[in-house]
Amino acid sequence: VISYLNNEMTFESLKDRLGIAICQFAKRQMTFFRKMEKDGVKINWLNADEPFETIKLDAIKLVHSKLALK
Repeated sequence: VISYLNNEMTFESLKDRLGIAICQFAKRQMTFFRKMEKDGVKINWLNADEPFETIKLDAIKLVHSKLALK
C-alpha cells in the first residue's frame, strides 16, 4: 500500500499484490488452525457461507456457552 501511495506502483498492481498477500495469509492461518486441531485444541468453526445475522447469532451463542462454563 505504501508503494501505491508513493506512486511507485499502479492501482491494478496493488490489487494483484494485495490479493496474493491475503491468500497467503489465509493459507498460513489454516495451517496454524489445522495444527492446533491436530494437537487436540477444539476449534469452533463458523460457516462463512451463512448470512451475516446467522453467523453473528452463532458467534454470540458460542461466547455465551463458553462464559457459562466458567
